Amino acid sequence: MYAGGWASNKGTNLFYIKNKESSESFVNRIFLSILMTDKFDGFTFYTHNLGRFDSIFILNSLITNKNISIEPIWKDNAILSLSIKYKKIKIKILDYLQLIPGTLENILISYNCNVKKGYFPYDFVNKNNLNYIGDKPSKEFYKNITDIVYSSIPNSNWDLKKETLKYLRSDLEGLLEILSKFNENIFSKYKLNITKFKTISGLALAIYRSSYLPENLKS
Repeated sequence: MYAGGWASNKGTNLFYIKNKESSESFVNRIFLSILMTDKFDGFTFYTHNLGRFDSIFILNSLITNKNISIEPIWKDNAILSLSIKYKKIKIKILDYLQLIPGTLENILISYNCNVKKGYFPYDFVNKNNLNYIGDKPSKEFYKNITDIVYSSIPNSNWDLKKETLKYLRSDLEGLLEILSKFNENIFSKYKLNITKFKTISGLALAIYRSSYLPENLKS
């Protein structure tokens, strides 16, 4: 892991791994930027594929910090949520794919979001070129990029760190826009906050109860 960050209605914060910084230290640095700020106490953050991927990095890194406590909730050998506490600050991590399945690109289009999914040469990056500046990577390093889009990328002075953070920003702010729209839609129709539900099935059941069950059976 060499880049990470978070976005909220209070702003976006991006991180890039430093020279000789371990992955564990890097992940701690990202989370402490949230956990050492009182305004985020009680917040719910969403990540991509928490149960199968992100949780591995998070757990392996944060357990090295004795000042941080973690309470995971599991289902079918996958993590549904993480409650993370540092001193008096507590946050919750959920997986947006449990609520809105699909690729981020397709969901951004479906929700008619202002933020658009960018293009990034994942296959180009390795631990030895994290500070690369030079000719743009070959088209073969990108996935699903058209000739027109590829030709629009400047040929020289391509900066890996700069491009990584630009791509990361669009992902984070795009996901924030999706979740904000989804939550506004659900709340306006059913008076339910999506952060109270870990999965789409749990949310669907709550919608059913609020819409169809008699008042004495809703609890």
